[in-house]
Order: sequence, then structure tokens, then C-alpha cells
Amino acid sequence: MPWQPARPALQARPCDVPPRHSAPRQGRKRVSSAARSEARRTAREAAAAARAEAAVERAAAAREAAAERAAAAKARARREREALLARGPPPPPTRTPRLPPWLLPDLLTAWQLLMALAPLLQARALRHPRLLEAL
Repeated sequence: MPWQPARPALQARPCDVPPRHSAPRQGRKRVSSAARSEARRTAREAAAAARAEAAVERAAAAREAAAERAAAAKARARREREALLARGPPPPPTRTPRLPPWLLPDLLTAWQLLMALAPLLQARALRHPRLLEAL
């Protein structure tokens, strides 16, 4: 094949290019700058009114939610008072241990073992003053 020059990039021919300032499109009207600014101002006012209305609705919803929470808290407090009255007074304090005396040495041995292994197990130390006194 004989050598051929490279084809030039596709370029629009002058007849294909529309004139820069063509006639206005059909159905499109020219709007004056005053009319445009008036339309923008009314749109801004409408948006501000919509935002204000939404804020009022949010505030009303927040008031209703707060009233519901307050009513729920009152009902919960009333139920707790009734439950407290139904339980009666607390039992009298006692100095006697609830653990049978024959189990105390086993309990102290288990506690001492746990205290020895606490660093290994990364457990916090069980500090009970009466148990510390017993050791």
C-alpha cells in the first residue's frame, strides 16, 4: 500500500454549524430582569413560609411527645408506688449470717483462690470488709 496522509479529525463543516445567535426558540418568552427577581423573591418567600410551617409542626409534635413522656412517667411512678405498698415494709435487719456455719471455711477457701487468680483472670478484686477480717 502506498503511503497516505493521516485523515484529519472529524471537523464540522461550516454549513453544519448553527449560527451563534440564532432566533429564539419557539414557546420561550423573554423575561425581564425585574420579573425574574420578583419570581425569585416570591419563591424565597414561599420557601420561608413552608419552613416556618414545618417548624411549627415539629414544635407541636415535640410538645405532644413530651406530654406523652410525662404521662408515661407519672403512670410508671404510680405503679411503682402501688408495688411498694403491696410489698410492705422491708424485713428487719439481722446480724446472723444466712450461710450455714459449716460452709464458711469452703467459702473462704474459694474466695482466697479467686483473689490469688484475679490478676491472671483480669478480674477486679472482691473486697468485702467482713471477708477480709475473717482471713
